[in-house]
Amino acid sequence: MVYVLQQLTKVLPQRGFVLEFKMNEENIITQKVQFDTKSDAAYYLNSIIDYPWVDEAVISEAKTTDIVKTSGNEQVKTALAELEKANILPRYYAEYEIRLNIPQLKKASEKDKKMAIMRKGAVPHEPRNIKKAAIHPSIYHFDYRSPNSWCLFSLCCSN
Repeated sequence: MVYVLQQLTKVLPQRGFVLEFKMNEENIITQKVQFDTKSDAAYYLNSIIDYPWVDEAVISEAKTTDIVKTSGNEQVKTALAELEKANILPRYYAEYEIRLNIPQLKKASEKDKKMAIMRKGAVPHEPRNIKKAAIHPSIYHFDYRSPNSWCLFSLCCSN
């Protein structure tokens, strides 16, 4: 889930903000996003569709703050008029439904993890020299070596 959120926020336009994010048991994400322009909402949809782990993405609902003008009371209308005088743009809200392809998502996530490790200069290795600690039979010590570092870990295992 963290990987999905990172990827979806990475392609947001500069002034795009996720307001709500939900995922159901059928692996469908529903998210509401705020934008400054309608074209930002379309750009974001296009960016989402480009991910190989997205089977389908659609805008299920789109609104603008202009809707508030017709449905608000007199105070709301006055406040909106003041905002217009100050040249503050209306906000656009889009609700997206995104259907995930879980096998493709797992592949992309694993590939991204491997690339992150490689960028840091560490080569993934299996732990070596696993030994039971003399202190307690359920504590194990092992070392991990990479080209740039060496670490000793202790792992506590309970029955």
